[in-house]
Amino acid sequence: EQWRHYNSLYFPYVVGVRAYAQNATAAGLDPIARQAWQWFVTEVPQRSLHNWQNAAARLIAADLRGNLVSAQD
Repeated sequence: EQWRHYNSLYFPYVVGVRAYAQNATAAGLDPIARQAWQWFVTEVPQRSLHNWQNAAARLIAADLRGNLVSAQD
């Protein structure tokens, strides 16, 4: 489950994989990003990606809040 959260944030926002953009292609992507693009397009419904991104954002926010509280103690 955690790998889904990581991939749902890393590839679209860090690498720039845009699997659901209009006229999206894997052109210009490195081999790993190309594999991720293919996986998103063939295996991951757009709504699932959206849900995974929201879940990942909540986890990151909770972790950051926890670190902030710990740092203030």
